[in-house]
Amino acid sequence: MWITPGLDWRKQYEGWEALKKLEYVDRVCKEVGKQQPSIGEIELDQPLSALTVTIREFYERRASREYPKIISQLGRYLDGDLREIFETKHEPNYRAAHEFIHNHRHTLRNLVYYWTGISIHILRGLLRYLTERAQTVEIYYDPSKEQHYLLQMEAFLLTLAMNYRYTDKFLEI
Repeated sequence: MWITPGLDWRKQYEGWEALKKLEYVDRVCKEVGKQQPSIGEIELDQPLSALTVTIREFYERRASREYPKIISQLGRYLDGDLREIFETKHEPNYRAAHEFIHNHRHTLRNLVYYWTGISIHILRGLLRYLTERAQTVEIYYDPSKEQHYLLQMEAFLLTLAMNYRYTDKFLEI
């Protein structure tokens, strides 16, 4: 066979309906197998020198054009939820919660995207918003309980994402 040299595929597939198809493919491969493939003329949309933005800038502009209202409408509505998830007292060994969200943003985004299919752009914006809000409301986390906070944030984000998935809103405002 063409994929496995030395395989006696006629014997292996003897009596199978597939044998006819394999013999046909064998004939065609012998006819065209040694020919160079014909490649048509390749025409680029624009020369590379004509591009004025990077790929990152393109997607950031697209995301900011399509999704700004969704997240900007949240305002301070989720501050109470963030206070429930994190700590409001600053103990000596505690760290800023906005750093926690920022440091785990990729894990959180990828997990929520995997389970909900919500746009990466929307999730990226939502996490950026939550990071900013966490910094504004001055909340903290205990590094020894990092898994606890991660689980809380995952549940919180999944809830927001599923609300968005079915209502086009993160929450009813």
